[in-house]
Amino acid sequence: MIYPGDVPGAETGRAVRWREHRARHLAIQVLLLGVIGVVASGCIGAVDRSDFDAEVAARGGGVADVWIDEALTAVAEEVGATSVGALRVLTLTIVPANRTLVAQARRVDNPSFVDTIAVAQGDVVGVTPLQNADDLPLESITVPVSSIAGGRWGELGDAALSEFGHPDSHVTRISMSVFSGEHRIDVAVESPRNTGSVTFDLAGNVIEVDR
Repeated sequence: MIYPGDVPGAETGRAVRWREHRARHLAIQVLLLGVIGVVASGCIGAVDRSDFDAEVAARGGGVADVWIDEALTAVAEEVGATSVGALRVLTLTIVPANRTLVAQARRVDNPSFVDTIAVAQGDVVGVTPLQNADDLPLESITVPVSSIAGGRWGELGDAALSEFGHPDSHVTRISMSVFSGEHRIDVAVESPRNTGSVTFDLAGNVIEVDR
């Protein structure tokens, strides 16, 4: 969530809070649309759902560079970026269990615009414009996606599980956004008996562990 005091040049007042609340709500709604179809089907492509869940758990939550990079490539294409390296995002949410990714990405063809794009199983399943994005200081609050933990998603997940320290844990969500003017990565983790989160700076250094 971005508030008026978080970034230089942002307008103040209730309007900003309301706009950012709506933007976050839209991102979550689009994410759910992508996830519901996968969960309801009971299968992932030709793979039985129970087998998929077992494989996800065995890999610590399914945080794999390959599928995340493929999803980011789909986002880049949607906003007119020539490559993932040219993609800048305001927020990013990754749900490993369903291989779903939601990004608020800056359009390359019109840098004052931002779209919320949901990708599930490698396919774009929703695109929603972020209203009034041209009022935000996008140059300072968006970041190259390659700068988020260096794009080493698997290592980020492994680091979070190591810091969490509970047996049989897995990553349930990775999210990146701006908090108090700083970009932060929050990795939600859980085990059969515990839930928690690990917060990283943009470079992937641990800031806080909540067990």
